[in-house]
Amino acid sequence: MYIIITGATCTGKSETAVKTAEIMRGEIISADSMQVYRGMDIGTGKITPAAARGIPHHLIDILDAPEEFSAAKFKTLCERLIMDITARGKIPIVTGGTGLYIDVLIKGLADIKEADENKKKELRLVLEKKGIEYLADTLREKDPEEAAAIDTKNPRRVLRSLEIIAANNARASEIKKRASENAFKEERKMFVLEMDRQALYARIEARVDEMFKKGLIKEVESLITGGAGDDTPAMQAIGYKEIAAYMREEKNPAGAAEKVKKATKNYAKRQITWMRRYEEAYRINIDKTGTKAAAEKIASLSGK
Repeated sequence: MYIIITGATCTGKSETAVKTAEIMRGEIISADSMQVYRGMDIGTGKITPAAARGIPHHLIDILDAPEEFSAAKFKTLCERLIMDITARGKIPIVTGGTGLYIDVLIKGLADIKEADENKKKELRLVLEKKGIEYLADTLREKDPEEAAAIDTKNPRRVLRSLEIIAANNARASEIKKRASENAFKEERKMFVLEMDRQALYARIEARVDEMFKKGLIKEVESLITGGAGDDTPAMQAIGYKEIAAYMREEKNPAGAAEKVKKATKNYAKRQITWMRRYEEAYRINIDKTGTKAAAEKIASLSGK
């Protein structure tokens, strides 16, 4: 058996997971698409060694920022880790807010043909010339269900869906429905951490302010110097994208911080909507319980 702890950004997932692991002799597998990258510590809220309290964490700091990582790679590595941790007599705890990663683990991933490089270049050229809204409208025409399911403001997601449609001559949404055949079949318990919306927004604002104090701008500068361009997945992350734009154009740190806050709140809203679909999940109001009581409840409901 393995455990999933998910929820919107700033709901205390990492701290709750560590406390759960302490109770249950667990190890944590990160389900965060940006924490895989080295050098992205401040902006992703990556757990510190002190906060990890000796609990092993996996799928953190495994790539350099210019490299690509996908949901398919996550699925393969995560399943391998779950089996390995279980074989060592410990409890795997998958923790993070990247809903797509949670989905490919519990719902499966379709066998998808990849678009050739010429098609990928063609779509990226359309993005450069006509913008993300044009591509999003194209996706809505070709596959309305897919367009409703993904973040159409994220160029990488929209491009990926259009590439799938072009390479497979079928709707991406239909292909994904066939994914259940390779869903991970191990027994699991899923928990979604929730909190009052205004309290969540207050946490987001405080966290962003703290990130800027800790040196988020310098962190982004280091990534760019290290070869992470605007088109790399890492630089599409919230916080990094806005600061890269600030460095190119505005030179206004206060304005950049406000944009990061707004983008993070919008992301949290999308996460909340996404996670409503998890009907199997136990829902814990972290406002009322706190992380210690939440961890105790997770352990109790998981049979510990």
